[in-house]
Amino acid sequence: MPDMTKYRPMLERIIARYGKQDQMAKCHEECHELANALEGYPRVETEGDVIFEIADVLIMATQMAYIFGESEVKLAIDYKLERQAKRMGIEYTPVHGESLLAHPEDGDHPWRKEGV
Repeated sequence: MPDMTKYRPMLERIIARYGKQDQMAKCHEECHELANALEGYPRVETEGDVIFEIADVLIMATQMAYIFGESEVKLAIDYKLERQAKRMGIEYTPVHGESLLAHPEDGDHPWRKEGV
């Protein structure tokens, strides 16, 4: 998995050039293309096709993290991985060091911002 921070300057230039709304629409498009490539693999799509679509989605997902808040996305990832580990009955230590499973109440999560 690439360290996407190395691409930050270029990704921020793309967001500045095309705007947040256009990049959100592009993210939707790229996710759809990846879903189609996976559905067609290996009958219609090649491994290379899937890899290129994964790259597109990683680029767009990283832009979405910049737009919506990297730290919030990182907390959400920790929460989701910790929740999955619990379902699997295995240990997982969140990167930030504190369990997030004890915090959510009524479906609210600690990384959610007001008004989002």
